[in-house]
Amino acid sequence: MTLILKGIFGFMAEYFNLPKFVASSVRALVIACFSAVLVAACVIIAISQSGGIIGTGSQPLALYGTVTQLGSVYVNGARVFGASVTGLPVGQKVILQAEATSNGIVAKGVVPLPLKVAPVELTPQGVSIFGRTVVGVMDGPMRSAIEHRLSHLYDGAWVQYQGVNVGSDGIFLSELRITSLPAGGASASGVLMRASSGSGIWQVSGVPIKFTKKALPHGYVIPGSWVDKVFNVSGYVEDGILMVETYSIDKMTSAFLTEITPPLILEAGYVKTQDSIAIATDLGAFSYPLESFPDLQDLPPVGMVTISATMDRDGKLRPTAYRQWTAGPSQAEFSPILTLLTIGAYQSVRQAD
Repeated sequence: MTLILKGIFGFMAEYFNLPKFVASSVRALVIACFSAVLVAACVIIAISQSGGIIGTGSQPLALYGTVTQLGSVYVNGARVFGASVTGLPVGQKVILQAEATSNGIVAKGVVPLPLKVAPVELTPQGVSIFGRTVVGVMDGPMRSAIEHRLSHLYDGAWVQYQGVNVGSDGIFLSELRITSLPAGGASASGVLMRASSGSGIWQVSGVPIKFTKKALPHGYVIPGSWVDKVFNVSGYVEDGILMVETYSIDKMTSAFLTEITPPLILEAGYVKTQDSIAIATDLGAFSYPLESFPDLQDLPPVGMVTISATMDRDGKLRPTAYRQWTAGPSQAEFSPILTLLTIGAYQSVRQAD
């Protein structure tokens, strides 16, 4: 290309009888400009073909879910890279601050959430933990081991566990370990949220809790500054509710959450009826008319989905998109998460009160 340009300018210089120093200067300037344009065009083409997010190059996001595969780490069906996720075990529930880039999802910070501890109750419906009946086990390498442990449980046995709530009284397990009676009793860790107005019942990571007089000797009024903070609570279980006797506020994790940039990518359990669908997450629950989501017609009545959502100033979770939950693809890809970031299936749907 440079030789062609030199030939063209040689002809022009001779035709217009330009001085040699003028012709050579103009020729050098135009060749340099053309080369710069050519390089820029190649860069633009390379970026457009690399799968990058148009307009940004990277998309901040937060993942709230369970590690379901290793090598690297899969959370909510997406492969995550970064030194901060190294060593996370399968079944670990985490909050990840990350970026979706053309090369994959890169973790910027991670907070592992401790296992919940509780006694189990054997009911006619099955194994119940904190008033929720186990309706299934998450897919993944730990599934057979968890199912084996479930079959060996007895009434009153103590377990360490993690899972995803389904509806008002079900749970999918992602981890289960049989343990001895802990010194601190039952326990849970997570974001403190109001379960129902005026009932005195709150929840931490989907576990219903109630503060006892031992925990709050000066009254039962919960300061507004506590809401949306990360709490570690422990006590005893009564009618499926964790009666909190001791608590602490995890200030470091609470500060980490305030720095998270939406959207949030969360695992969620759903229950589908003939005309509606109810979806539950650790950060809130909501329901919509089923007619608003024709793609959900083919899903089983009970199952899991992955959702993309934002959090309002009033603390309400506002979903923006969804996809069927998966433990993780066999190949290194992250398109399921990018799909959630780009589609707007929930945008036109009115938030249920």
